[in-house]
Amino acid sequence: GADKLGVPIEECRFVVIGDTPKDVAAAKVIGADSVAVATGMHDLAELKGCDPTAAFATLADRSAETALFGRG
Repeated sequence: GADKLGVPIEECRFVVIGDTPKDVAAAKVIGADSVAVATGMHDLAELKGCDPTAAFATLADRSAETALFGRG
């Protein structure tokens, strides 16, 4: 992605989107933002408890677009 954009990788934002606590943990390990969605076996409260960058019931939530792209 950085090559395609013609920018240094340090200027790129990495986001992990997932529906498990392990997805949130993986994002933290690599220094990425995490967007947790409660579309799987884990409910929203449980995912929020993992301290993701943002958490939503589904990506259809209008605030999800703002969290992902900075616009809504």
